[in-house]
Amino acid sequence: MKSVFISLLLLSSFGFCAAVTVSSPDGGLSLQLNESTGAYQIAVKNPAWTFGGNLGSPVANATVGRGHDAAGDYQQIVFDWRNGQLPMTGEIRIYDEKPLALFSEKCGVATKTPPSPFPDFTRLPENLHVFSY
Repeated sequence: MKSVFISLLLLSSFGFCAAVTVSSPDGGLSLQLNESTGAYQIAVKNPAWTFGGNLGSPVANATVGRGHDAAGDYQQIVFDWRNGQLPMTGEIRIYDEKPLALFSEKCGVATKTPPSPFPDFTRLPENLHVFSY
């Protein structure tokens, strides 16, 4: 059974105050985004891994939605934040039937230099190496 768990939670054990949460039981993923701090976290059930990072500023206009693309049905959180003075829109998708997450960002205005990386994982599972793009 597919179910979506969306709520504002007080998750003191994760350092989250007001987190938007989406979970995909069939895909084995859960996603949390802290609107106050910009912290995001993806937890995987099997293997029991957690990936996390932080945008470095609060997010605004966080919305939860559902959709479908070539990879399948997904749930997503779309949000706005500021990278310094640069307005940004981010999107994190988790797929319903696959252990797959997709991160994307858009700059709100033209810029000469690229924005800070997103995602920027500062929390990785033990014994994994830092990876980049």
